[in-house]
Parts: sequence; structure tokens; C-alpha cells
Amino acid sequence: MNQRLISEIGRTQRLEIINSLKRTKGMSVNELVGRMNMSYMGIKQHCITLHRDGYLDTWRRPQKMGRPEMVYRLTRRSHDLFQADSH
Repeated sequence: MNQRLISEIGRTQRLEIINSLKRTKGMSVNELVGRMNMSYMGIKQHCITLHRDGYLDTWRRPQKMGRPEMVYRLTRRSHDLFQADSH
């Protein structure tokens, strides 16, 4: 893995979140919990930090009932890190 990617993102758990999201169009915290060995609140806090730092974007996915679900997806900044990693 590229040193720049590691230094930009930091913690291994955040890299796992980004790698999981890289393969999808977006995932909710509950979906990430299903893929990772972390608690709901742990993943949510990492997603909030990654969103604040510009690596994740959010949108709301409508549900059959109740409030729309918050979904996280990668931003251009995240994609650029992976492109730099492949060179």
C-alpha cells in the first residue's frame, strides 16, 4: 500500500472502510458493520472523521418505511489517493 495513502488516512480501520467503499457505490454504517469486525459506533465515528476530512461524501437512501438511510461513498479525493497508489 502506498505510503501517501497511509499517511493521508491514518488509522488502519479508516483504510478498511475506504477499501470496502471502493468496491461499491456506497454503503451505510450497518452495511459496513456486516463487512468489518468493528462496532456500529466505531465505524460511524470513523466515517464522520473521514467525511469531515473530505474523503467521504454522504447521501440519503430512501427506505420503505421511516427515515432515509445515510450512505457513505468515496469522494474524488479518495479516488485520487488510489490512483496515486497504482503508479
